[in-house]
Amino acid sequence: MSLETTKAVSAIVSGTLPKPDTVPTVSNYPINLFSLFSRSHEAVGFETVTELCPETICRSPLNFRVGALVSDLSVLFTHMVAPDSYRKRLSSVADRWTGFQDPGRDSQKYLLGPHRARYFQDFQDLIPNKTGASLRCIHILLPHVPYQYLPDGRLYSVDSSLSNWGDDEVLAAQAYQRYLLQVGFTDRILGQFLERLQEIGIYDDALIVVTADHGASFEPGDVRRSLQKRSLAESLGVPLFIKKPRQTRGRGV
Repeated sequence: MSLETTKAVSAIVSGTLPKPDTVPTVSNYPINLFSLFSRSHEAVGFETVTELCPETICRSPLNFRVGALVSDLSVLFTHMVAPDSYRKRLSSVADRWTGFQDPGRDSQKYLLGPHRARYFQDFQDLIPNKTGASLRCIHILLPHVPYQYLPDGRLYSVDSSLSNWGDDEVLAAQAYQRYLLQVGFTDRILGQFLERLQEIGIYDDALIVVTADHGASFEPGDVRRSLQKRSLAESLGVPLFIKKPRQTRGRGV
């Protein structure tokens, strides 16, 4: 278990404990979900903060990644050297790992913002229209901050204070309510995904796994990801849903 997304996702996809001081790449986690299924399945991976699928399996837009790296570095450098009065006009680097400048369609996979719905739609569009051995894997930052989606998919303005509420009970409660709204949207697009599988005719034969890398706490005086005693249940508890091939009834464990 790790409250750091890159380590937690690497552990989930590779089935091994997170390695300290390593980047989440296939060179550090060579045996993972993609490499294990590569010989028998056609694989597509939508990875937001990791690079665990080898380029020989999942084609990588390398030219874009180099351009995105240069773009991000320029924003970070300007934040470091610019005076405070100018820095306020720069793109924020506080709510995402990369994609700091205004993103285009090709850069959406790196975003932690309003393009997440389109990112999931692109993933859904790559579901094969026929039966066969295929692997589709996506890590999407929902219902992750920023909380900006209503259950029907509409966007509203983001207030950064609702990620860092300190001791303010009102802000903590508002953050929790916004989180629940975004959970509703997450449930909506998951339902659309399942309907798509049924329309294609591959739902019954599909193995579907939905899980999360960590939880979140909304206690005043605490932070969202914390291992404090009072917030352990919220931070460590994650959902796990598994639909087996030809399973028709659900059960809890």
